[in-house]
Amino acid sequence: MVDRYLKYMSLTWSLEDDQYGHRSIRNPSWNQVLEKLKMLEEQATGTVTLRASDNDGRTPEKTLNVNGYRGNFQIEFDDVVDGKNVSRFIYDETKPIGVIDLPEEDDWYERCIIQDFQPIYVMFKEFLETQSVTSQLLTWPLKSK
Repeated sequence: MVDRYLKYMSLTWSLEDDQYGHRSIRNPSWNQVLEKLKMLEEQATGTVTLRASDNDGRTPEKTLNVNGYRGNFQIEFDDVVDGKNVSRFIYDETKPIGVIDLPEEDDWYERCIIQDFQPIYVMFKEFLETQSVTSQLLTWPLKSK
């Protein structure tokens, strides 16, 4: 169910595109979101973020973010639970314990990485429509921000 206090969505990205790599669209359509996600999947490196906000500074934002690096993708969902921000990540206990060393960024835990892009499309569509994500892939324990 959509939280009524959230007044708008914004789509931001950092990709190699004809708009100089980093731009923002207020209240994007699914086709606009899908276009940027497809670009990220093809380029394998970059960032796409959807943010739900009321812009009043009192209500915490909800954010769904996917970062890509060489075909590895990390998803973070910042939600609001009982008025507090919490974060969830993809977490796969079947993957090896280890990290991927990223240049000039925080390293990524291998268990928090996905290569299959299809679930990312599903999560972004759900977030755009409901301002929530129910994916079973987001299993990392809730952490307060």
